[in-house]
Amino acid sequence: MKDFEDWNSKSENPTLFYKSQYEKTILTRSDSAKTNISVNSNLENILINKSESYINKDLDLIIALKDVSVNYGCFLNISFGNSLNVNFDNKNVGETIVLKSDKGKIKVTINKVNYV
Repeated sequence: MKDFEDWNSKSENPTLFYKSQYEKTILTRSDSAKTNISVNSNLENILINKSESYINKDLDLIIALKDVSVNYGCFLNISFGNSLNVNFDNKNVGETIVLKSDKGKIKVTINKVNYV
């Protein structure tokens, strides 16, 4: 903190630091649409942002959140074992998706969907 205060007092443009931090925050900010999903094989809660995916190599599981609707439905693409790229459209809070593959059976429950 002391280094910053020294730099700021000597700087010709002290707002430059704040501007660069603001731009950095905006550029790295994740999309505000996200979902909280529970994978019942280990009762693991995961949080996935829009256009991101969750990968669990031990389960051979990939869950990708493609989109979130204004009605709080989520659009998922899930791969589990030999069941590849299965699309689930407009899933809502409380819904459970059951998947079976050569790896066994898992349940994916939608716990929370945020659309801001």
